[in-house]
Amino acid sequence: ACVKWLDDLVTVENVCDIFQQAQALDETDLSSKCLDFITQNGRLVLQLLSFENLSSYCVELIIKQNELCAKEEEVYEAVKGWAQSECARRNITPCADSMRKVLGGLHNHIRYVQMDRKYFADRVIVDDILTAEEKLHLSRSFLGSDSLDTTCFIKTARKPFFQQKRRVLRFPSLAFPCPTAPNIHAIEFKCSRRVLLTGIVIYGTTFSLRNPRRTSSSLSFLSNVSVKLLDDSKCTIV
Repeated sequence: ACVKWLDDLVTVENVCDIFQQAQALDETDLSSKCLDFITQNGRLVLQLLSFENLSSYCVELIIKQNELCAKEEEVYEAVKGWAQSECARRNITPCADSMRKVLGGLHNHIRYVQMDRKYFADRVIVDDILTAEEKLHLSRSFLGSDSLDTTCFIKTARKPFFQQKRRVLRFPSLAFPCPTAPNIHAIEFKCSRRVLLTGIVIYGTTFSLRNPRRTSSSLSFLSNVSVKLLDDSKCTIV
């Protein structure tokens, strides 16, 4: 009951705190839902102070998501802010060397080659968190070299969930009109994760007084079509 209560209360402002608690309590379902929420609202969540209070494990789970909705510049700034806060928690000076130490392998999940070149040159190189060899490899990649060590750095761009479209068909084919009188028809479906519904295609039913299967009859009618979208509580959304 407590977990369900927390699940219903998830917002951008508190999702990091709930995510951390879910991980600590080994609540897999709640943790997964929080991670999906963070992934879809990445640009907002990464700016929060609560992100900097996450454990390194939670931070890694977030920034390694291929569907994370955020620019790499935003990911870098968030991770750098987390490293500064982690240095403070360990009572060490947040210099480049100590920040690199507390980051461990987290920086490998930042997709540097997807950054704006000017930003990389003016911010990332100047911050000096990367080693000289890493800077060289990444700089060469920006210039078109294929020699980037993909075991350390990821070259491919992220693909946020709203860019991944799926088309779901109720029927594999349409061979003949619906032989029933105009009626209320409904389709019920449930998603295992949050989705963005971008559109629907509806075929209106037809009805003939002479022969329901013969729509060419002069007495056939097209039914009026209206659409209602309901949530899982049967409450009208649209």
